[in-house]
Amino acid sequence: MRIITESPYNYHSGVPAQVFIGNSEDIDRYLIFHSLPQFILLAIVLTLLTAIGILFILKKDKSRAFSQSTIFLLGFIFCIGIQALVSNNQISLLFHPELITLFSDLSLLLLPIFLTNYYLSRTNRYRIFYRPAVFFQTALTLCFLILALLGQTNLPIAVHVFSGFNVFITLYTAVISMFEAADENHFFIVCSPGIILAAFIHCFYYIQLFTGTVNLTTDWPLIIFSCLMILISGYYFTENYFVLKQQQARRLEEQQLQLIEHEKQVNLLLTFKLLAVQRYKTENYSLNELFQVIEDYYQKEFAKQAKFFNCQLTIPSETAFLKEHPLLVVIQLLEKLLNSSDYSAVELKIKQQAGQLIIESNTSNFVRHSLELITEAETDPTHQKIKEAVRRSDGHWAWENNGKEQSFKIILTI
Repeated sequence: MRIITESPYNYHSGVPAQVFIGNSEDIDRYLIFHSLPQFILLAIVLTLLTAIGILFILKKDKSRAFSQSTIFLLGFIFCIGIQALVSNNQISLLFHPELITLFSDLSLLLLPIFLTNYYLSRTNRYRIFYRPAVFFQTALTLCFLILALLGQTNLPIAVHVFSGFNVFITLYTAVISMFEAADENHFFIVCSPGIILAAFIHCFYYIQLFTGTVNLTTDWPLIIFSCLMILISGYYFTENYFVLKQQQARRLEEQQLQLIEHEKQVNLLLTFKLLAVQRYKTENYSLNELFQVIEDYYQKEFAKQAKFFNCQLTIPSETAFLKEHPLLVVIQLLEKLLNSSDYSAVELKIKQQAGQLIIESNTSNFVRHSLELITEAETDPTHQKIKEAVRRSDGHWAWENNGKEQSFKIILTI
């Protein structure tokens, strides 16, 4: 018996044609058994995609390089999942052969692109030598995809061409990984043995493919890429696990420092109240009198650190005592300015107007002044903490940079 299969393409594409002869139960059992590796690989891919996505969301302060490398890694893993899907005999029967071929060819073209771009994002010293090769590979692949989209060529031809071209990129990648490992790039120190081994197996496979001696029923490229996926993903999780642990430790430390600072501010406020009672011999002291006590205290504290402090109070003497939280915001502001090394002088204006407590500071670029750095208020940690405290007290924070003058204003409701 002779069975002849024909393909609409000039080159092999997708899963090789196979003919099964026997009882339906035996064939079903055979198909299920030989589909298990693809099912396992698909489960691993879905797990990795979910885990990397969650880790990416949880990580704070994501750099541009980290975001790019994560996107390339996700694309690489996703393409492996597509390959596992289309090479699965059970699942591939549910779709039209042309659709299976299309996804197979696209994933085969994009797999090395995502992988080499991920390697590029992890290089340091030898990036200048590796970038042109990766750029050429990516640009050439995109050109072939555009030509295929326009109907000028077909994807199986592009896959056949890039199968040979990727052999050279693979070997060049192995050389770059060796140099990066020698330069103490930790990623390549750990992963370069696997990268180099995969490069030689890849090269040997394509030599056999071109000579016609390779066994096409075993998808060696998918096996190689799957091993690299597990190796790289393992390093990715290990690396970012320690980063997340450090972030958690820093977060706990910041929470403890904030608690200590809050307790200190509460104790200071209680001290100021007691000093106001002692000075004015009454517990019915006004807001203006309380601020006089606060000003005198910080005059001495700033002087101990050789800093200039001036506070202009415009508060009517009949103004009644206000809630504690706005007072704590004022104390927090003064403590931040006192303990920050960025400020050598502080000038504030505090006034009460229409049921509001307004705290202002104005300065000029021509005067060496503590608030010259107010232009960085959006990123300065001190300003951010004050801004958050103001918001918690239902207050308003504003700052302006008008070229020659900078100012900030805090408005608290009495």
